[in-house]
Amino acid sequence: MPPVKLLRRASFAAVAVAALPASAGAATLSVDKSCYREGANAVASGSGFAPNAQVRFTLDGVDFTDDANIPAADAAGNLNAGFGIGSPPGKQKTYTLGASDGTTVGETTFTATDLDVIVKPKRGNPGKRKRVTARGFDQGRVLRYHVRGPRKRNGRIGRVKGPCGKINKRAKIFKATYPTGVYTVQFDQRKRYSATSSPRVVFQVTIFRVVRPSVAGAAFSAAETWTPLD
Repeated sequence: MPPVKLLRRASFAAVAVAALPASAGAATLSVDKSCYREGANAVASGSGFAPNAQVRFTLDGVDFTDDANIPAADAAGNLNAGFGIGSPPGKQKTYTLGASDGTTVGETTFTATDLDVIVKPKRGNPGKRKRVTARGFDQGRVLRYHVRGPRKRNGRIGRVKGPCGKINKRAKIFKATYPTGVYTVQFDQRKRYSATSSPRVVFQVTIFRVVRPSVAGAAFSAAETWTPLD
């Protein structure tokens, strides 16, 4: 999936764009957020373009304008255009967004990030604390977890920080006394569990018993495996 697309159409042609002349004038260009989660909608605003002129957009120097619906500045040279955020390479990437009416150029940057949760270790004793690293959640809100299966449990990881909604904290998600079985663990930002929460990341966790040899004979202990579901 391309990293961004104009909202006016579901797809766009990505073609190389010729370098603008050095004498091109400067316009102002900005976006409504500094970091966007994959799948989000963004709005670019500009001023200083030629009145009523068509404006083409580039992403890291590559044209991604929909030729069937080219955005145009208004009579005062102001512009608003929407585009959608796709999944960036390497989970997070900062892009340079450019806009030009052919003689006047505006430029800004924004960051796109995946929605992602990493839990470590994925194996071992389920009663021990886990390292939870996440990105792409709504800035300033608390990241929470909801356990569903043979037992139910709700808890919090902590408040996500920064424009890309990141957190890196340890939390005890399961109790050591939980029975064996298949559980789901959902990470989201709602106090109450809902299967339709958005954004969310869901794992399937299997807790099972293993037999370990000991000096006194066989000993039983719990183990687990984590598998992402979406």
